[in-house]
Amino acid sequence: FKFMDKVITSFNGEIMAQAKLSHKLGNFAVAAHDLIQLITKLPDEEITLTIKDQQLIIAGKKKRAGLTIQNDILLPVEDIPVPTKLRKIKEGVMEALIIAAKICISENEDYRVSHVQISPDKIQATDKLRFIRIKIDTGLKTTLIPSGAILALSNLSIDRASLGKGWLWLGNKSAQLGICCTEEEYYDDELIDTVISMDKPKPIQLPKEMI
Repeated sequence: FKFMDKVITSFNGEIMAQAKLSHKLGNFAVAAHDLIQLITKLPDEEITLTIKDQQLIIAGKKKRAGLTIQNDILLPVEDIPVPTKLRKIKEGVMEALIIAAKICISENEDYRVSHVQISPDKIQATDKLRFIRIKIDTGLKTTLIPSGAILALSNLSIDRASLGKGWLWLGNKSAQLGICCTEEEYYDDELIDTVISMDKPKPIQLPKEMI
């Protein structure tokens, strides 16, 4: 974790997260794994962070612990374009992204099956056996988003978004997260239209026990 002024930052190579602190602690870094382990052991919902003798002190109501801080910040985030403001995300977009991400194979090397494509008027994804297209006004330009990153954020309360060069930013009032995206070419829309087209579709009646 990188602490800089009143902002704490983490980055795993695909997802970058930033949250605001109530006060400035200084400019330093601590090992992410150690900090997470300490915080999970504190039962208090609220903790306080202070600096003492080159240590970050994490204190709850009954327990406290310290981590040695590193003055050399090696987190490679300086060149990442962080937006100054996120816009209100359009209704249903986040839900549609999560549904589409569940179709993908996140570990596949082929970005066309490991990424979700978002366009101004639709969201779509495939694993080459299944395909989903959700027609929705996204308010975002066309790009490909890693499905694993979308699913990793699926339990968070997200209501704002911004799409810049190579990054999709999502967040709320107190935090924002950036997902590294790609603008590689996706499947041709005409090919997809052919695959999902239906000749004279007919309604079906499901058995009552399936309804």
